[in-house]
Amino acid sequence: MGKKLNFLVVLIVLVLVAAGNVYVYFNNTNTSITGSAISNFSFNIKKLDASTIIFLIQWLLILVIVIIFYAKFLKSKREEHKKNTIKIKTYSGKGTTTDLDTLYDFLKKRKSAKISSIAKSFKVNNDMALDWCKILENSNLINIEYPAFSEPEVMVK
Repeated sequence: MGKKLNFLVVLIVLVLVAAGNVYVYFNNTNTSITGSAISNFSFNIKKLDASTIIFLIQWLLILVIVIIFYAKFLKSKREEHKKNTIKIKTYSGKGTTTDLDTLYDFLKKRKSAKISSIAKSFKVNNDMALDWCKILENSNLINIEYPAFSEPEVMVK
């Protein structure tokens, strides 16, 4: 529901910006923002015409939208980082366990994890974590998904 509302708000803002552009285009005044207008630039608040005001408002709206979406992006990244943090149990007592055993036990409980969170939790680099996951994948215990615009994600079969 929240994503649909965000999309609707962005759509309304874009329609308003487009309507402002159409209004300025069809009600063309003799002043515009061009190279020659900038060279003769003297800022006087009384000389602001409608096209300049609409232009400034559009850029302010774009800036506000970018800041809002960037803040939401950072918030979602923080929440994802909290979700993907692995708390590793150290086994003591009977038998021996390896880091691969610990990793597989965790993946069975969680069903998926990103390579970077595995690497941070085991205090190894991403290549080592990926190698461990390839070992588990060759044993047909997990699948490694390689998304186009994201890091690899490991999922239990």
